[in-house]
Amino acid sequence: MSNSQEDYLSILKRIKEKEDQVQVEIEKHRQSIEKDIKNLQEELENVISETKIEGKKMVEEGVKQAKVEASKEAKQIIADAEEKSKSISFNSNKQNMKNIIEILLSKM
Repeated sequence: MSNSQEDYLSILKRIKEKEDQVQVEIEKHRQSIEKDIKNLQEELENVISETKIEGKKMVEEGVKQAKVEASKEAKQIIADAEEKSKSISFNSNKQNMKNIIEILLSKM
């Protein structure tokens, strides 16, 4: 072989070696990116799961608090009604009794 052919083959070998090196680097980088993507997906799934649990807890706490408030309000309404019922008086004279009986009989 001539010197120029040997130089040409040598250059081709070096080009091939560089291509192989670059391919190895590309593969390492691809694997690294895939690993990062997988980690991000797992992290996102964990955050979503934790957020769902937190949301459920917040709803449950809100329902409990609403029940407590409704119970307080109902007790207050009952207490007010009881207090008002104590102050109502009924005068049972003959005229009032007659009017009540007429109203009841007229509805039949």
